[in-house]
Order: sequence, then C-alpha cells, then structure tokens
Amino acid sequence: MQGLTPATFGLIWVTLILVSCGQVLIKLGLGEHGIPVGSNPARTILNIIAVIFRPRVLAGFSFYVVGTFVWLFVLSRVSLSIAFPLFSMSYFLVVILSATILHERVVWRYAIIGLVLISIGVSCIGLSSPPKRTPTARVEHRTSNIVHRI
Repeated sequence: MQGLTPATFGLIWVTLILVSCGQVLIKLGLGEHGIPVGSNPARTILNIIAVIFRPRVLAGFSFYVVGTFVWLFVLSRVSLSIAFPLFSMSYFLVVILSATILHERVVWRYAIIGLVLISIGVSCIGLSSPPKRTPTARVEHRTSNIVHRI
C-alpha cells in the first residue's frame, strides 16, 4: 500500500468535490417542499420514487457514483486510517456550498470554530501516521551455481 502522495491527495479532493456537489444537487432537486408525506405509506413510497427521477436528484446521484469510483481508486493506494479522516474535509465544502448556492443561513462565527476544530483533528490524525517504509534491498551473492541470499 502506498502512502499519501500529491496525486492521491488530489484524488481525495476530487472525491470530496464530487460528493459535496452531489449533496447540493440532491438538495436542489428536492426543492422547497421536499418529499410529500401523507398518511398513506404506498403514496409516500411513490412520492419518493418520483423524487429520485428528478433531473437534479439524478445528477446528484451520478456525482456520487463517479465519486465512489474515484474513492475506490484512492482506497486501493492509501490506508483507510489516513484517507477517511481527510474525507471529513467535505464539511468545509458543504458548508460553503450550502451558504452560497442554497442560500442557507450559516452562523459563521460558530461554523468557523467547528471547521477549525475538524481541521486540527484531521491534522493530528495525519501527523500520527507512520512514515512510509522503503522496501529493503535483496542482496544476492553467487558462488558457482549456488545462490546465497544475504
């Protein structure tokens, strides 16, 4: 397993952006009224199915699917204990996108404190990761037809 490289760090951010934008698209697709829920459970299920096929909701799910494929690639190269804490950086993106695109009210004084605490926690986890081990070289010494491994 490789360690965190600039390329895998970039792919983690690609995943974060895709998933965060997917969240915003799903929220936009739900609209102001969300999913109509009534006393009839069958009707509620039909309403949920109808919402799933709204263009923005489908686009949001598509972003999730692509983000999941990128995430699989990341996990094949980086330890989960390193990659997943970095995934919490999506909180930054979601808060910013919610405030700017969805025009949600954000109390920035508290949001910034929370986001800074998340960053400190992620940094501590990143710093606690062991350094990459370099593979040991295998030395062979030949005498006649016999190979001696040292």
